[in-house]
Amino acid sequence: MGEDIFFPSVTMEAIIKPTLGTRNPIYDKYNYGIQLLDNDNVGIWIRADTANAAKHWPSAYVPFPTDGEWHHVVGVVENKKSVRIYLDGELKKTTPAPDPISIAYGAAQKPTIAYTQHLGGIWYAGAIDEVAIFEGALSDADVRRLHTLALAIEYTGKLAVTWGTLKQSMIERN
Repeated sequence: MGEDIFFPSVTMEAIIKPTLGTRNPIYDKYNYGIQLLDNDNVGIWIRADTANAAKHWPSAYVPFPTDGEWHHVVGVVENKKSVRIYLDGELKKTTPAPDPISIAYGAAQKPTIAYTQHLGGIWYAGAIDEVAIFEGALSDADVRRLHTLALAIEYTGKLAVTWGTLKQSMIERN
């Protein structure tokens, strides 16, 4: 991805079927992103512009289902209001948004999908599809509408899923 996303509000969306128990970056811009942690919590994080190190990373994380199925995940940062995580169209957690957001931190870093630049670089493990980034904070109704549209998609046979399946089978053989 070559261009940065407009601040101060942003929405990140993906449909994922991750390998649980591993850190899985979904979207990463170095100073904000959406990811699944190795403790199987999915969420959104953002870098705050503060001297207080304990408040550098406001976030909203919730447990990810362990059913092995596809799930729709949306993270929203609304300037001066909230950091929100949605799972399958439902708002799961809201925390206060940083004020101000640190745009300078990681400004030279390019946004990535299925890869994080933190901790020496980590690739997403599992299947990921329909990643979208929106300039601005989507409403609850917008997220529910996205979830309805996401359910209408048949994942089997899509390029991202087919490639992920091939890659996983190659890893298992070695």
